[in-house]
Amino acid sequence: MGLGALILSLMPLSLFAQEGGDTDSASGMFANMDPLVGTVLLLVALVMVLVLITLVVLINLARMMLVESERLRAKAEGIEYVEPIGLIEGWWLKLKETFITGRLYSEKEERESMLLDHDYDGIQEMDYGMPPWLTYFFLITVGFGVIYLLNVYAFGIIQDQETEYNNEVKMAELAIEEWKSTQANLVDENTVEFSDEASLLAQGKELYMKDCKVCHGEFGEGGVGPNFTDDYWIHGGGIKDIFRTVKYGVPEKGMISWQNQLTPSDMSAVSSYIYTLYGTNPPNPKDPQGEIYTREEGQPAVEEATESVQAEPEATEEEAS
Repeated sequence: MGLGALILSLMPLSLFAQEGGDTDSASGMFANMDPLVGTVLLLVALVMVLVLITLVVLINLARMMLVESERLRAKAEGIEYVEPIGLIEGWWLKLKETFITGRLYSEKEERESMLLDHDYDGIQEMDYGMPPWLTYFFLITVGFGVIYLLNVYAFGIIQDQETEYNNEVKMAELAIEEWKSTQANLVDENTVEFSDEASLLAQGKELYMKDCKVCHGEFGEGGVGPNFTDDYWIHGGGIKDIFRTVKYGVPEKGMISWQNQLTPSDMSAVSSYIYTLYGTNPPNPKDPQGEIYTREEGQPAVEEATESVQAEPEATEEEAS
């Protein structure tokens, strides 16, 4: 009682009354705790542990004295003394019998009753039974199996392996697409590759019609800028050359740099579209400029892409004729 009063007297009021009237916040209480109070509480905890240890020792000493007095009394009376099992020892024996070893048969008659009839070279088998821990483990696995089957095939709470696998595959595909989208904007004039993917060429055509048509013509026939459909190129007709020209421009001839207005993926798309304009027959083509550029890389893919992407310009050409 006196120790409790001493502790309370040492605690500051800020420990019980938090700022703003919040007396229910335990975190605020410990945050505002005075260092002296923390030290006192630690000492109190140590004292309680020491008191508990002392009580255990005293109880054990009292038990030893009681057992010794009973042993002396039994010896004086000439009777056999059986030492009682201690509290902890009795608890451990009960635990072993219930969960680990099971009942240990000590009487000869009990052991003989468990012997099976057959023997081999005088060796008989004893049907002692499974240990309790193995029995409980088996029952747990059976219960888990029943719950698992109900959850998977009856209630659908847990996904079966095939569904889980398919979902993982879909998530991986989404992750790959997301990664590809981030990689698209890392492309430059050294890593760009021609792509005949329909969606990318459609994107490139849209950008071409918006930003390039005014100088190079609707069908790449040329205007202020050069013709994209013939064999002559001023700055090179490879996909990397086209990308470089789009990215950095040709300021001395009036073509601006697009790297600050288009993303790398956009420049890659419009470069791939321009690449497909080769070999088409637009109306009113501009006279050749530059030097002959012979394409060798990916020509079949370019021809196939050209057939699909240029379908609309060809129809327009027929209408014009």
